[in-house]
Amino acid sequence: MPGLRVGDVLFDAGLVVFDKDGTLLDFEFMWGTLLRSLVAALTADVSDSEASAANAPAPGALARALYNDVGYDPRAGRTLPQSPWSMATTDQVLTILAATLYRHGRPWPAAEAVVRAEWARLSAAAAMARLVRPTGDLVALFTGLQAAGIRTAVDTTDDRRATEQALRLLGIAALVDSIACGDDALPPKPAPDRLLATYRKLGVPAAHTVMVGDTAFDLVMGRQAGVGLTVGVLTGAGDRATLAPHADVILDSLNEIKIVK
Repeated sequence: MPGLRVGDVLFDAGLVVFDKDGTLLDFEFMWGTLLRSLVAALTADVSDSEASAANAPAPGALARALYNDVGYDPRAGRTLPQSPWSMATTDQVLTILAATLYRHGRPWPAAEAVVRAEWARLSAAAAMARLVRPTGDLVALFTGLQAAGIRTAVDTTDDRRATEQALRLLGIAALVDSIACGDDALPPKPAPDRLLATYRKLGVPAAHTVMVGDTAFDLVMGRQAGVGLTVGVLTGAGDRATLAPHADVILDSLNEIKIVK
């Protein structure tokens, strides 16, 4: 099989599976912007006087609760490792935010409705087009993998519609052989089911598969599915200490993946 140099490691690869957010695209630029906009929208109708009269938190307190419950530090502009915002599916995150509103006095039907309505507005195609920014030279990487006969896949907790749109905006949609998403009818990460289904679909043995991701969930999924190489990247929510127990190699970026002629 063709060889890959992944950092300092040489590996005979038949398939490379990539996480999306934080691995292929800039996580904090996209998802941090979306979360700050969402929290602003969810707290915009809570005035200080209304909050006092209803014995509810002021907008600042409610915003802090929303950020805290999904694991985001707005002052640092950083998602916390192993937090819902870095690992949960979109549906799970929206449920957490709705639960936060409910816990702070919003009736459940209204809480869920407003979270999902604001998310749909903020994540519309026009908005997403401004937020998708690659973490490296993805077109060159995926083109090189395809030319070398190495299959590629994307496994993400994001929904399929948003994932397909992001891959088009990144310019690699036609270069990806398989996609697994958070709204597929299989258990989410770190369960190995989706990765096992990708093996079967593409006909590549687990031992010749590389799993690349920015969170421990990505790498634990790879280990549970028996991949030959787990690769952590420091372009997303995970830090070196969080990734190290689960990674065979840790990279600063995808630009450190090279095809060996």
